[in-house]
Amino acid sequence: MKSLNRRQLLLGGILAIALSIPLTLAINFQRQNLEGRANVTTSVLAIDAHVSVNQTKQVASITSPNFSTRQAGELITVFLASDGPAGTQQEFTSVSAPGLPQFTLAKRANSQEGTSEVWYTYAENKLTNVSITATRKNGSYRGLIDVVTFTGAAKTVGATAAASAPNGGPSVNLTTTVPNAMVWAVGNDWDQAKVRKVGANQKISRQFDDKKSDDTYWTQYQKSP
Repeated sequence: MKSLNRRQLLLGGILAIALSIPLTLAINFQRQNLEGRANVTTSVLAIDAHVSVNQTKQVASITSPNFSTRQAGELITVFLASDGPAGTQQEFTSVSAPGLPQFTLAKRANSQEGTSEVWYTYAENKLTNVSITATRKNGSYRGLIDVVTFTGAAKTVGATAAASAPNGGPSVNLTTTVPNAMVWAVGNDWDQAKVRKVGANQKISRQFDDKKSDDTYWTQYQKSP
């Protein structure tokens, strides 16, 4: 049983990133592990494919549903939140998908139990029926994976921010590096299964209120630049 009140923001605690037209991509995450990042490009930034899954069984890895993209040249972002062992840092050691370039870790928030992370790669070619798998370093646990692909984005993410804390509400601050950036975040609460409410002009993308393990995993984003 989990007896400590610990939250992480990665925007895991919470982790965050911001995205914009081939001008920038930034990601913000928050759990009480918090993380964020931004990058660059020059057309309209938009979401293409978006798939996610709540992992309800304890497994060493987590796999997304299959997805396809509408065009070549899309930024592939993977938001991960996971439970983990008490007293030991959890993390994902690898993220991969057949036919895709190596994924890069944008940010991780895991100074408290569990982890919140954002990984990304850039798909030069159009994708068809691809799934992404992330593997944990420590044991078999439950969690969440949320995969979002963006058209009109830079090939890398830019500003990132992360935060973790033993108690209190999840929050993280991130400053984008270019105008009109989109901001996304991922977070986990290791010892409290509670539906999250986000701030003004923000929206939940995916949320797993896991009462069996008494954890909460979620992703959120800014509704408009």
